[in-house]
Amino acid sequence: MLFQMSRLVLTRKTGEEVVVHDYGGTIATIKITKIEGNQVRLSFDANEEVYIDRKEIFNKKQSKDS
Repeated sequence: MLFQMSRLVLTRKTGEEVVVHDYGGTIATIKITKIEGNQVRLSFDANEEVYIDRKEIFNKKQSKDS
């Protein structure tokens, strides 16, 4: 079964946030904590049952489970 994913492209400033949610409420809040040169520091807040990984870590976990 394929799931269609949402995409949002936007510009944010330091201190601004993005909220990831569904009809049941907030899943995660992502805050821009620092912008320096070509790097952006993000802070993720979510419930314990929500897993948050960098993509390369997620991919390693997925390949290990296969």
